[in-house]
Amino acid sequence: MIALIEGVVRERDSENIVVETQGVGYELKVPLRLLSSIKKGSKVTLYTHLYLKQNGMEVYAFSTKAERDFFRKLLSVSHFGPKLALALLSFYELDEIRKLIAQGEVDAISKVPGLGRKTAQRLMVELKGRLIEAEEEGTELRSIVQEALANLGYSNQEIRKALEGLSFDGEKAPEELVKEALMRVGGGG
Repeated sequence: MIALIEGVVRERDSENIVVETQGVGYELKVPLRLLSSIKKGSKVTLYTHLYLKQNGMEVYAFSTKAERDFFRKLLSVSHFGPKLALALLSFYELDEIRKLIAQGEVDAISKVPGLGRKTAQRLMVELKGRLIEAEEEGTELRSIVQEALANLGYSNQEIRKALEGLSFDGEKAPEELVKEALMRVGGGG
């Protein structure tokens, strides 16, 4: 499985980019928000999802692990394929999507091209519970790291700086997150 690609953008069109890494060019489908920010010749690090289909495979790429993981959650919703998941991530920022789902904003979600009202409702029903669970787990991890840094004598401002950009998605143990936070506040990250 391809989990991450780091390289130079060699080509881009209206929905894909080609990233070259070690002499191999990978065609990647990316959200429009990301596509608009990438310039040809720029160096990128992208988190990927390999999608297999009958007539081949496609690689979807995202700027953050959180976006990639949310894309995967979207694929678990019945009648929600990769094109629709990418369209949703192109139309709204990840935090906006989570907020809209949590608030049950079916009308806002159904504004996404190709995403009808029934599919938006299905998305709400199937993901709402999972998003709340993940959010609670992330909040708990964040609290553990904050408390550890406070116990080590760091100020609130230093703690905020250390937590900035950390991912509390449950993939890393609290100890790993504390180490990363210490590197950030200590100038090592």
